[in-house]
Amino acid sequence: MWPGWEVTAVDQTADHATVRIGDRATGGTRTLQAAYIVGADGAGSFLRPYVTDDVEDLHGTQRLLIVDIHPFAHPAELPATNGFIVCEADKPVTYCPIFPPKLRFEFMLGDGDDAEEYERPTTVYRLLSRWLAPGDYRMQRTDVYEWHARLAGRWRNGRLFIAGDAAHEMPPMLGQGMCSGLRDAANLAWKLARVVTGRSGPDRTRGAWADLDVAVVTLPSPHLAAWLRDHEADAAIIRPDRYTYALTRGSAALDAATLALHERLAGAEVSA
Repeated sequence: MWPGWEVTAVDQTADHATVRIGDRATGGTRTLQAAYIVGADGAGSFLRPYVTDDVEDLHGTQRLLIVDIHPFAHPAELPATNGFIVCEADKPVTYCPIFPPKLRFEFMLGDGDDAEEYERPTTVYRLLSRWLAPGDYRMQRTDVYEWHARLAGRWRNGRLFIAGDAAHEMPPMLGQGMCSGLRDAANLAWKLARVVTGRSGPDRTRGAWADLDVAVVTLPSPHLAAWLRDHEADAAIIRPDRYTYALTRGSAALDAATLALHERLAGAEVSA
């Protein structure tokens, strides 16, 4: 951890990667070296341009007014532990109890809605009036956020990787943006761990990392079970148009299946 420092440059060679960092307070600089660099640095990723310039806009931009309040007493009309979404035509709203007693409301804005107008207390009072009177709570935050749906064309360049929002952005409905980032971390961590500990070679796994994921299906459908049986296979590669999915009982099962696939592919290359 380097609190108060920021990344100013990234470079890589055949056997290592480097990060140059600068101290915001003193202007001092340092260079750090590592086997690999993973940029999980958000939608405005510093590392992403070092990995790819290709970012596809999936045209899912949304704006939400986020309102956090501290009610003086929990309103009887709102559940204390469960959230809900009201899909109204004008202003769809999501309700989320946070840490007691705090509550959060998220209102989807239209293209013509003025952000400053909706951040004003008078507007928030009106929006919350069906559940709370203005004197029943303290307003802690009113901010309009804009989210996008974007997909980076590649997530790896040599020893540089991107993950989470740096690789793919989506509106954060029900925490799915965060969940996709956690999946990236889980998927990448065990693979890098195998390489840096010498249990897998980066040259052997490079193609598989770029192109493949393995689905270990413990209870396959009859159709898939028949396909696996006919092909004498115990794993299936699933490659939809843009995304690759993996079903597994855990990283150990996926680890073993992927390693077996790598070895099978390596054997096929040698025989060819």
